[in-house]
Amino acid sequence: MKKIIASLMLVITFLLSSCARLFTNIDYLGEHKDLYTVAINSLLWNTGASSGADFKCDSDIHIIETDNFGRVLFQYTETAYTDDVAFSSLLIMQSSDEEQVYYYEDFNFISKEKAYYSYDRPNFDINDIESLKRLNDWNKELNLEKCVRKNITNTKSTPPIEESKLKEICSSYDGDFSRHTDFLTEDSYGRFICYSFFYAIDRSKKYIVILFQKDLSYSIFIPDSIYDYQSQLSEFKKQNNWNVKP
Repeated sequence: MKKIIASLMLVITFLLSSCARLFTNIDYLGEHKDLYTVAINSLLWNTGASSGADFKCDSDIHIIETDNFGRVLFQYTETAYTDDVAFSSLLIMQSSDEEQVYYYEDFNFISKEKAYYSYDRPNFDINDIESLKRLNDWNKELNLEKCVRKNITNTKSTPPIEESKLKEICSSYDGDFSRHTDFLTEDSYGRFICYSFFYAIDRSKKYIVILFQKDLSYSIFIPDSIYDYQSQLSEFKKQNNWNVKP
């Protein structure tokens, strides 16, 4: 009986410690840190974790297929970004090593709306999947010179900017700031991209993407679609000299 009680206490202690992690830790603790790194640097509206009622837990990462040269097609799913944005995405990673991941910027993913606050993985149209593969040279020789490289991480970065700056930006749109800024990615010369939303004067919700220069001057665009924005985001970067040496 004493052994049974001791075993039960051990199980209870483990469960309590696990729950505490869910409530306090938003780092990704799963086995696919390389794929996680690709996703959090690629997808607008990601938070780097899934949200429960009062806690955070790992995003869902599901490997679908690998090609003959080691590329990985995978699905990344969070429960929700807000009540208006819930998505799942297919992404392709070109390669990875012990320290870095390699992927094609902007056109390495497709996204699709899903049920709010669920872990369901929606199905993607086969034609869209084949198009994604073609854009990412599926089953062709690797060309890492075409790739963006990021250090592997299990933590979503926070923006290197004061919160007051975002409030200033929203007020310039006659908006009412409603949440913190989320960080997407940075280039090699100190530029970085964030995203957020605010309530406009008519109380409609506006989702914005902000590209900051190294001196914290900035440009904004509001995507036409919150799920299909790859071309717009790519053009926005070009207009703001993304990855161009000053």
